Amino acid sequence: MMFSEERNLLLYRTVKQLLDASKKEDKKLNFAAMEDFDGVSYLIHYRVDNADLLKIHVRSPCFADLYKHGAKEELDSIFPGMISTGNDGYDVSIILDLSQLPQIPSKPKNATAEEKDAFKKEKQRLTDEREKVVEEWADKMSKVKVILYGAPIRRAVANLADGKHEAGHLCTIP
Repeated sequence: MMFSEERNLLLYRTVKQLLDASKKEDKKLNFAAMEDFDGVSYLIHYRVDNADLLKIHVRSPCFADLYKHGAKEELDSIFPGMISTGNDGYDVSIILDLSQLPQIPSKPKNATAEEKDAFKKEKQRLTDEREKVVEEWADKMSKVKVILYGAPIRRAVANLADGKHEAGHLCTIP
């Protein structure tokens, strides 16, 4: 029996690293490409055209079937407003607007001790909130293949639960 992690750990770590770097204006890593053992490919662009965006492009050998059988709806529900048609030979793109992350303010100059204390507390609150959002985004992105490949199954189970057990089209997943 083979156990497969629900999320792609390499994809998770790469996305998390890029999202963490976005708060430091770090531009050392702005591109990554990877491929799973089953032919699913990912291309990640960071700060595309100097915009505050992180784009993850996904290509799957059976994307057309997956899309017809519920993947589009799954992606739209999990990544609302973030889905775009793929480019450069990729099937779909997920676009994160990094300006939506909580922004950490700069330390105020000439502040009183009370103002410095209030700033420190607010900075910690925003840092914690940002880390939570980064973790959530990285986790979702790392599960994109599970979302795609599980969509036809989830749709079929939902149809059965609704009493719609009519014969449907086959979806071949390699």
